[in-house]
Amino acid sequence: MNYQTKITGQSIVLPKKWIGKKVFIRETDDTIIVKKMQEPSLKNLRPGLLKLGKMISKKDIQDAVVWARNKSK
Repeated sequence: MNYQTKITGQSIVLPKKWIGKKVFIRETDDTIIVKKMQEPSLKNLRPGLLKLGKMISKKDIQDAVVWARNKSK
């Protein structure tokens, strides 16, 4: 939904349902993007983790274990 709002002082009026939410703000010369951050949840992370899991081989895991064991010495 796009709508106009007014700027008062150094504040931008946002919807009341955004109160207390974390936001991401991106600024360019003539544009400001304000995006509400999603709360992390396992449901949101699962598809990405499954995709990542398919990209990691057993050899990658073995190499990581060897690296970690050598790193701690």
